Amino acid sequence: METRLYLSVVIPAYNEQERLKRFVPGIVKFLQAKGQPFEIIVVNDGSRDDTAQVARELSNGFPMLRLIISTRIAAKAGP
Repeated sequence: METRLYLSVVIPAYNEQERLKRFVPGIVKFLQAKGQPFEIIVVNDGSRDDTAQVARELSNGFPMLRLIISTRIAAKAGP
């Protein structure tokens, strides 16, 4: 039986590798204390830093976190 989500938190991210590392664990802890099923979606908006990699690493410890990479914006970002 699939668990119905109570809340989806969407985090738009552009060059946010440090903020993700600092804030996602606290967000998870806060939401877990509420006792309702939730997900966290990080939308990488063409970051030039390691935002996507940090989100992937965080998802190893927090399976409710997933990463979406905005390819339309990433394609425009260029070198």
